[in-house]
Amino acid sequence: MSAGFRAVQWNRAKLVYDGILLAGVVLYIGAYLTLVYWLDPPKDQLAAIDLRIRAFGTCAFFMLTVILSIGPLTRLDRRFLPLLYNRRHFGVLTFFVVLLHASFMVEWYALQNALPSLYDELTKVSDYGKFIGFPFKALGLVALLILFLMAATSHDYWLVFLTPPVWKGLHMALYVAYGLVVMHVALGVMQYDHNPFIPAMLAGGFACVTVLQLGAARAGSRSDRRSRFRTRAPASSRRRMANASLSSATARRSGRFRIFAPTSMGRSAKGASSTAA
Repeated sequence: MSAGFRAVQWNRAKLVYDGILLAGVVLYIGAYLTLVYWLDPPKDQLAAIDLRIRAFGTCAFFMLTVILSIGPLTRLDRRFLPLLYNRRHFGVLTFFVVLLHASFMVEWYALQNALPSLYDELTKVSDYGKFIGFPFKALGLVALLILFLMAATSHDYWLVFLTPPVWKGLHMALYVAYGLVVMHVALGVMQYDHNPFIPAMLAGGFACVTVLQLGAARAGSRSDRRSRFRTRAPASSRRRMANASLSSATARRSGRFRIFAPTSMGRSAKGASSTAA
């Protein structure tokens, strides 16, 4: 059997969902750039590119946090299910935001004719044994590769072609990408920029995902216990019915013996009386 390709079947719900996603991304990036330009305008073109790098990078982090929160939210409250149905669109848009973040970084190096230094930074093997000074850009590139694979296989064709277990295993790598992004920020910009917004963003996002996952796991365990109890209840009922049937049968047998016993005893008494006579 072969998997057939079918174009995305757009409907009103998907169009509304994607429109809200695009509007949210545009509003966040626009608000971020406007606020920073107003508070601390960039002094040159390099600073302006660096500002775009941060705007798209923080936006991508928040988007990944929301994507990982959708699953546990739907297990806690079914009203969040509409977010789950089109979550793949969310992931594809997140990939493009991360791609723009990486492209601005390459532009920042290219504007200074420093692309060879970027290559040296990524290929210097000795730095990979450090904690402070680790080539954090490599972590971001690996996360970008994972997001690319997930975006490229987001269509139902790949779900059928790869089989559901393989497809799900591939898309579970989103947790790996999220961890890489957290380390990318912690070992990168947070080392030289002491703005409290950055650690608060990382801690808040990580805590949100962790709390929701633990809450959903706890709710799932309670649901499993209730379902196991419901499946055990009929069996116990059947056992009670069987015991009741057995008791009634025993009672009938014992009652039959009690009925016949006086008759035989009466006959014996009559025989005894006639003999005596």
